Amino acid sequence: MIREYSSVYLPMHESLVNKIDASRKQIQDAITGNDIKALWGLDGITALQPASTGKLVELLTRLSSEIFECPSPSRASVEDHLRNGPLHECGLSFVNASTHVQAAESAAKRAIEMLDNAFRRKMEVFLNPSVRGRLEQGRQSLLSPDCWRARIRTSFEGISSKRYRILLALWTSSIGTLNASL
Repeated sequence: MIREYSSVYLPMHESLVNKIDASRKQIQDAITGNDIKALWGLDGITALQPASTGKLVELLTRLSSEIFECPSPSRASVEDHLRNGPLHECGLSFVNASTHVQAAESAAKRAIEMLDNAFRRKMEVFLNPSVRGRLEQGRQSLLSPDCWRARIRTSFEGISSKRYRILLALWTSSIGTLNASL
């Protein structure tokens, strides 16, 4: 009977731990990826203050730490614990499994939303009429639109294409000279 139970519990445990780990990895990628590096760079621009990336990283780290984690997910560990009882040491069961997966997926989704919101807040400065006026004055500068496109592309190289398009759209609408067909 233990073998029959193990033959059902083991695949469930492995599958769910993998799903939960994938969600945790999404959050870790948000913490260490190119998008957060771009935000760190934007924090250094006076016009885009206050700096908020440190706080965002703290929140993402806390979000990641709140996700269920199996301390010893190896098959051997699970098998050893099932010899003595119906659950592994992590407490993952058929009853709570879907709750843990949903919580992890929700946390990963929330992490992406937090990152998107941070970019939006940074770019709101370009919607300010006085900033638009200054950018309009800058349009008359020595740099050609092609040079501006190259600077923007270089400055935000590596961030997700969605966020790049948001940055470019805001920048383009602010100065009215860039062509969105980069």
